[in-house]
Amino acid sequence: MNLCSAGRASETAPFFHIYNMRFIRTFEGYELYTNTKGGKFWGNLGAGILPICKTTGKILVAMRSDFVNEPNTWGVFGGKIDKPAPGEKRETPEDAAKRELQEESGYKGHFELIPAFVYTSPDKTFKYHNFIGLVDKEFKPKTDWETAYAEWMTFQELIQLKDKHFGLEALLDNSFELIKKYSK
Repeated sequence: MNLCSAGRASETAPFFHIYNMRFIRTFEGYELYTNTKGGKFWGNLGAGILPICKTTGKILVAMRSDFVNEPNTWGVFGGKIDKPAPGEKRETPEDAAKRELQEESGYKGHFELIPAFVYTSPDKTFKYHNFIGLVDKEFKPKTDWETAYAEWMTFQELIQLKDKHFGLEALLDNSFELIKKYSK
């Protein structure tokens, strides 16, 4: 469900409120999370993809919107792995990463999935599976409310990029050679 139009929250969306100059998100059935360092994560398990184009070597990086935790930072396309409904199997990190890329970028084409760094929070309450997604050609992302916009960039541009999400920083720190290998 797309909750925004042209990067702005719907004026009728009742779950976006301003409190102490911070956006607070309240969604039916979820706890309240604030956008502060050291706060809770959105769920216990997540997955995401850093797309790399095989023909150009460029990397697609997402600018997180105003309506998510750690807004206005550059990150991967990804999110929470939902708890399964009774009688259903849990979504795998691979399947969740594929789903998140499709939801947040609109990409429906083929890509090769390569496991990368798995982040575990210091208190061990959250794990995030990162993947490199090799696509055959660059595509124009169709972003949703979670992503303000996305840009294809070189490996060097990615390294020099300011305002990286802590997850992208950790991915670069721990999968530097892997990302460099595929972005040539």
